[in-house]
Amino acid sequence: MADVANLVVCVSSDQVQTADRRLKGMSTSGGSAERATSRLMGSFTKLLGPLTAAVAVIGTFNKLISVQREFGVLNAGLITATGSTEKAAVAFEALNDFATQTPYGLQQAVEGFTKLVNLGLEPSERAMVSYGNTASAMGKDLNQMIEAVADAATGEFERLKEFGIKAKQEGDKVSL
Repeated sequence: MADVANLVVCVSSDQVQTADRRLKGMSTSGGSAERATSRLMGSFTKLLGPLTAAVAVIGTFNKLISVQREFGVLNAGLITATGSTEKAAVAFEALNDFATQTPYGLQQAVEGFTKLVNLGLEPSERAMVSYGNTASAMGKDLNQMIEAVADAATGEFERLKEFGIKAKQEGDKVSL
């Protein structure tokens, strides 16, 4: 025997009309929300260009301040190392030339020069070029080479090995 089920649906016309009105109201509300969202996006898009420009200007301004601050620090180090603003200006010009002729930037050149002077070593142009060439050939930073030279000046030759330089000390004599 097969069970048979019947479903009877009873719909009142009042309920259909109410449901129809509600659906039309939802449709109208949805259309209004869509138009409002489109207007908001249009306004946002119009503001996006000026906002992007303002952010770019602020970024450039911050970069200029950072560069000026860095220059001030480098200049102060040169003044301290050389003993006067005049000597610092001469050294800065020479170091700027050095930086344009080598793979090292102005910051590395000034820091290396300052470090050598503060350690009591003579940072001649010839020495700086030699240190730069050696460091570059070994893929090292200029300051790493200068620190190795500074260590060697105090009898510590370990760091020179990083640059392929072997040192041998017998009494007061050193051979490299």
